[in-house]
Amino acid sequence: MEMAEEIQYLQRELSRVRNYLFRLEYKVFKTQQKLMGRTEEQRIKRLEAELKRKYPDATIDRELLSLVGTLPNIPRSMERQALAEAIAEKYGE
Repeated sequence: MEMAEEIQYLQRELSRVRNYLFRLEYKVFKTQQKLMGRTEEQRIKRLEAELKRKYPDATIDRELLSLVGTLPNIPRSMERQALAEAIAEKYGE
């Protein structure tokens, strides 16, 4: 095989592998989205139940709960680290 043919072959293989990796990353992303959606919904339900126990006469706005989030508070001293970890988890290091 000539050098030029080998380079063309390797470029085609590289393109094929890149396409495969892209499809695989997309599947991982979609799976994570589904999982996060279910997890967030579970958190909202738990928080709603907790608020109803503490404040039985209060009206709970589920849309507001999802807007403000349901994760526990992070100490101010750890906000930067938590943000860096969230970005790394979402977009890779």
